[in-house]
Amino acid sequence: MNKIVAFLAKLGYWPFVVLFTITTLIISELLVVLHSYLLTGDFFDKNLLIAGFTIPIIVGFIVFGLIAFLIRHLHELENEKNKTIALQKDTEEKLRKSENYQRAILDSFPFLVWLKDTESNFLAVNKPFAKAAGFNNPSKIIGKNDLDFFSKDLANAYRADDKEVMKSLEKKELEELVEGEGERRWHQTYKAPILDEEGNLFGTVGFARDITQDKDSEEKLKLSASVFTYTHEGILISDADNNIVDVNEAFTTITGYSHTDVYGKNPRVLKSGRNDKKFYADLWASLHKEGVWKGEIWNRKKNGEEYVENVTISIVYGDNKAVQNYISIFTDITIEKRQHQELEHNAHYDVLTNLPNRMLFSDRMKQAIVQAIRNNKLIAVAYIDIDGFKQVNDTCGHTIGDKLLILLAQKMTNLLRQSDTISRVGGDEFIALFVNISNQDNIIPFLNRLVDTVSQPITIDSFSINVSASIGVTFYPQNEKLEDEQIIRQADQAMYRAKMSGKNRYVIFDSKKEGRGVFT
Repeated sequence: MNKIVAFLAKLGYWPFVVLFTITTLIISELLVVLHSYLLTGDFFDKNLLIAGFTIPIIVGFIVFGLIAFLIRHLHELENEKNKTIALQKDTEEKLRKSENYQRAILDSFPFLVWLKDTESNFLAVNKPFAKAAGFNNPSKIIGKNDLDFFSKDLANAYRADDKEVMKSLEKKELEELVEGEGERRWHQTYKAPILDEEGNLFGTVGFARDITQDKDSEEKLKLSASVFTYTHEGILISDADNNIVDVNEAFTTITGYSHTDVYGKNPRVLKSGRNDKKFYADLWASLHKEGVWKGEIWNRKKNGEEYVENVTISIVYGDNKAVQNYISIFTDITIEKRQHQELEHNAHYDVLTNLPNRMLFSDRMKQAIVQAIRNNKLIAVAYIDIDGFKQVNDTCGHTIGDKLLILLAQKMTNLLRQSDTISRVGGDEFIALFVNISNQDNIIPFLNRLVDTVSQPITIDSFSINVSASIGVTFYPQNEKLEDEQIIRQADQAMYRAKMSGKNRYVIFDSKKEGRGVFT
């Protein structure tokens, strides 16, 4: 039938009807002529031909009508069939496109998507899920279950979740480890039951987003928060306008200020006043140029106590390269600073009398020599030995001896000008440096006062003590260039001559006569 319909469609329905009718008429007329011959012996009997031609024509018209009706019906059937086929193809194309769209949507999700039936067999998955399971084509997973891809323990855990969701008919959200491509990564998973229009359960749907990086970031944030909270270094964070937005516990421990005390305030609330405006101007200039500044700042605690901090200030820039925050990390080094200062002091000062030691005296003497030569002035060096000190130590004890030295150091220091220096260089020996002297006679009053002051009676802890001073003095510059130790040696020689001459006096070393020292 399909071939006949196809042939008629190719030939044309109405041409076929006309051709079929004409062919039928011709055959009918031929049969009439043949019938006439058989009955009368003549092919064209008039009576028979009239009836014979009339009847076929009537029959032809009847046949024409029937064939026309039949052909028309067949034509309508063909059209209906074509419409049905076209509609079916259109429906199939739409379904194919819909499936492609759905597949494209599923595959475009950056997370894992899957659909399971009530037996936890996969009905559909997207490409990310297939890749996590070790497949390039999602269709390879359809019909399989978790036991086909994951370890038994992990697969049973997934299937247990599916059963829980299907039993409760409620969604479930959790964070879990998902194994894929040889490693386990943290995923945030969402699972929910799927119901049809009648409310019948036919499976579950699931989504899983990789949050491993978020987990790592969360751990780093926790670590940063822990460091911020528990570190022993004080931390101060201010905004772009340098208003304090946060401080840690160590900040409060060091400064005494709580978070509430300083929030929204400028860090200058800690300012002690020791660092001048130029210091802070240089600090800010360096900070904005380099992005970081390191150094020491004197600040003040809430109780008014000053402290010095070793601080590193850093700039935090935003995405637009603009300043977002300032972070100051500091430690209180006041104790270390004082210890360093004490060590520095002890390296240059006598522990007992607190007078400059030989090292500091020599340094000041070298500077004084340079200044004297430049300004055409003199310096005088007086070597002082305390007469009778050994007897005090032997009689009264070393404690009284030490107290005596401290008292004499104070008295001699009070006699000198602020620019002059006196140093303890031995058990009972001192050296005095007089600077900016116009002539030798200017030093005589100082020497007399030194002799008189040392020789005055002293009472210490009910001990009556009498000592004196033998003093040797020399001046510089001289005709010859001398080192500082040579100059001191001249004063030492003069002191020895004073001691040999009866003590309680001073002797001046004279280097002008024939290049030899002459004592006056």
